[in-house]
Amino acid sequence: MDNRFLPYAYVVQPGEYVLTDFNVKIARSMTDVTNLIGSTKNLIKDGKPLGGTFTVNPGEIVYVGHFGLDCGAEPFLWRYHVGGREEFEKYIFGFRQKYPFAKTVPVQFRLFSTQTLGNPYDLQDPTVK
Repeated sequence: MDNRFLPYAYVVQPGEYVLTDFNVKIARSMTDVTNLIGSTKNLIKDGKPLGGTFTVNPGEIVYVGHFGLDCGAEPFLWRYHVGGREEFEKYIFGFRQKYPFAKTVPVQFRLFSTQTLGNPYDLQDPTVK
């Protein structure tokens, strides 16, 4: 199997969303399979979202990035992203091919905001119309 990101699109109401849990299966070998689990115990502290947030406004599509495992000493969840305006436009072109109903909806580059699962990154012109 190729190591690649699979695109997903969700329709949500406008608002701010917080990561409260996740569960990722990790296969270290054919017989050593475990789960990487995040929960409100380690993603929310004193009411603050340590895992991260994203915001959606009415009438827009938001690119929040790609999520996958990174492997240091132990695997951990990480938010990746396309790099630069040209790559973002190519990504949105492919997205609109897959979801033709979204061809006229502006897309915002507004990464999932996190201090623990990814590094900050912004585009100067974050909208593709």
